[in-house]
Amino acid sequence: MLKTIILVIHSFVAFFTAFYIFIIPSKFTYDFFFTIFNVFIVLHWILYNNECCLSYYYKKLKNKNYIAGTHTKLDDFSEIIPMNNILHYYTFAFIQILTTVSIYYAAVRTNIMSPLLTILFILVKYVYIFYNEVLGIQLNKLGRFIFGKSFIKVEKWYNSTHIHEIVAPYLNNVVFIIYCIFLIHILYKNKQRIYKFIL
Repeated sequence: MLKTIILVIHSFVAFFTAFYIFIIPSKFTYDFFFTIFNVFIVLHWILYNNECCLSYYYKKLKNKNYIAGTHTKLDDFSEIIPMNNILHYYTFAFIQILTTVSIYYAAVRTNIMSPLLTILFILVKYVYIFYNEVLGIQLNKLGRFIFGKSFIKVEKWYNSTHIHEIVAPYLNNVVFIIYCIFLIHILYKNKQRIYKFIL
């Protein structure tokens, strides 16, 4: 029963985030909290060792010895559409595209962040996601599928330079700091409107 509740909540959050700009009108209060929510999504992924807390607790219910970050596949979503089904990947890609659009327009349409900073915000998020295989995304498989032999050459070069061993220990800390700076910037830039909302 509890696993079903987690699955419903996780599905609702994913679809709400994806369709946010299509269902929620342009208003500072809504867009502000939506943008802050997306900052905390990334921060909490890092704290949960590169996975969502809902996925973690779902896996914990299946295996009480499960340790956060052991694998980042979305086991709960695979209950709806199995991961070996091509529909799973198309649905996931569709949701991620819509989520990116929602994050961008929510931040820009009410001037919560500038367009340039919002693009940087999204880029940092996806560098983190792909590098850590958050959400179960395997960059090597995705890259080979999209770019074919060109990606394989880049992958071989990357592995031969040992960049991963240099970057990996610091990447999450750097992303965490960058997102904390984004949070401070959002709060500072919008302080007058936040005061009006509170008062």
